[in-house]
Amino acid sequence: IAGVLKARGLQVMRVGVFADQELEEMIEVAEIAGLHAVQLHGGEPETVGRALMERGFTVIKAFEAWWGGCGSEWFSRARAYPAHMILLDRPKASRTASVLDRRPLGSEDLVEFDGLPRFEGLRELVRERGILAGGITPQNVGRLIERFGPWGIDVASGVEERPGVKDPIKLAEFISIARRAVAPGKAAGGGEASDETSSRHPY
Repeated sequence: IAGVLKARGLQVMRVGVFADQELEEMIEVAEIAGLHAVQLHGGEPETVGRALMERGFTVIKAFEAWWGGCGSEWFSRARAYPAHMILLDRPKASRTASVLDRRPLGSEDLVEFDGLPRFEGLRELVRERGILAGGITPQNVGRLIERFGPWGIDVASGVEERPGVKDPIKLAEFISIARRAVAPGKAAGGGEASDETSSRHPY
């Protein structure tokens, strides 16, 4: 993959997704593939995140964000974890008992910030280094960005034609809407945007 990107002169951030793999194994794979970032989706302890950062990798740590009010443990761990970005994903359906918790993060009844648990520092975490994920589509990405002002957005199935196959039309629409939501002069929440607000987003 690294060779193809280099041959084509493509400058993209290469991210590898890992879950509960040994530290040395992740480092080896990352170095061979020429990864810039390591995304952790398991129960990796803080020592792993810290070690990867010390090796010069950008670290993204995923947490299941229980927007339905299922406790604040996930938020405490997310805020303290040594990572450059925190990916806030919806809980897996198999791990939740509530129908509400199984709905996508971007569904109509969850898009309002007032519907989220009022953990102190949540808004700051989302804006400064939070990546929202889970159930995000071209239909709700604009509202999510305007409401929460996240550092980033993670999308997969929301722009797919069928499982594992991206729909170029949906993808182009998604990107266009996301860019408009953070366009100069439009800040999260509907106010006026500063230069910093417009430039810090990776959309």
